[in-house]
Amino acid sequence: AFLRFWEEIIRITSVSVKEISTILLIFPEIELFGNYELFEVFCDCLSDALSCSSIDLESNYQLVFFHPKYQLRDGQARSSTSEMAAANFARRGPWPMINILRSDQVKSAQRGIPTGQVYSQNEERLKSIGVKTLQEMLTSLDWSNLPGISPKAKLENIKASQERAKLLAEKEEEINLAKQQTTCPFHSNTTTTTSNQIDNQLDSKI
Repeated sequence: AFLRFWEEIIRITSVSVKEISTILLIFPEIELFGNYELFEVFCDCLSDALSCSSIDLESNYQLVFFHPKYQLRDGQARSSTSEMAAANFARRGPWPMINILRSDQVKSAQRGIPTGQVYSQNEERLKSIGVKTLQEMLTSLDWSNLPGISPKAKLENIKASQERAKLLAEKEEEINLAKQQTTCPFHSNTTTTTSNQIDNQLDSKI
């Protein structure tokens, strides 16, 4: 598994993004990886290796891991009996897998999208489907009953994300300008605009 990983790292570094954009490594044949804890240790080793100063590949590539028993480590109640467990399926797959991504492409895809919005939307969508249904689809490898999102809804989500990012940028510019105009170092009339306030402004426009 280590050899396969480094072979793919060498392959993606030796060609342009037009030739290879991303690589998905799948390990269905390695029974040892059926144990999620062992797979997680393996993945930690790969992440640590990429961040090694002598290699310095962490700035160029990102790793995303998938496993049939993947569980988020974010401090939330993600046990199998919890409603919050649905979020685990964002990183669950039929086999242990490693997605090698180019950092530049990830940054480009995230441009204009508020931090955390994709994750929160994914979690709400998975919760609406339910843990039982998600597990049945994963076990049977049949996602035909997965609810779809209409093109109109997708477009509205994109527009909302762009509008929200624009408002945040405008508010940040106002704050920076106010800071520059402030003459007293002990007082400031600037205010911090939270993402919730931006959400309220967008809701008022709908």
